[in-house]
Amino acid sequence: MNSKGKPFFFDENIFEDDIPGKPKHLNKCDTKPEFTKSQMKEMRQQAIEEGKRLGKQESDNAKATEILNLIRSIAHTAQSLHSGEKERINTYETETIHLCESIFRKVLPVYEQHHGLEELKSAISSSLSDYNTPEKINIEIHQDAYDFIHSEIENHQEQFGKEISISAIKNSDLHAFKILWPEGGIVYNRDQIAEKIKTILKETLAERGISVHDEEIKSEPSNPEVNADTSGDTE
Repeated sequence: MNSKGKPFFFDENIFEDDIPGKPKHLNKCDTKPEFTKSQMKEMRQQAIEEGKRLGKQESDNAKATEILNLIRSIAHTAQSLHSGEKERINTYETETIHLCESIFRKVLPVYEQHHGLEELKSAISSSLSDYNTPEKINIEIHQDAYDFIHSEIENHQEQFGKEISISAIKNSDLHAFKILWPEGGIVYNRDQIAEKIKTILKETLAERGISVHDEEIKSEPSNPEVNADTSGDTE
């Protein structure tokens, strides 16, 4: 030790390089790495370019993610709008069919009560005019409609140019008739047609999950004489 009590030269000298047996490549390098200004400039430029590239790549990825999310949002919104519009149309159609069924079910009996025989007469007249029927035919109708139809046919016998006979049938629908001749005939039943229409409407609503319960609407059979008096003459 020296006079100040410090280890001999250990604070001023390093003796590690002199350790016997220590590999030379572990010795401390005495020289510092040196770069030229051009090398420093080139490395700085490379770092700047790499930073720009990485920044642009990150920006592009962010934009791509944003666009992808926007497309997904638009697709989801379009699907929701399509589903909503489809449901709206289905609801509108269902309500329309239900309204038609309700009107048909409630109005038809009342209409038949007041205008049933007039409609029956029109159907018979149209059948005689539209079909090539023989000169001699027989018309079968319900007995409650006999007086009115017989009177109308008699009044317009010349218009049809045929020999027409009328038969009253007890077991027949009031708003039905048959025009018969030996080789064939015409069958018309408005009540059956009305039932088919109501059945179609009910089945259509049932397919949409709506059950229709019939409401009994009672109406008195139309009086042929009253209809004949109030309907007026038909030329």
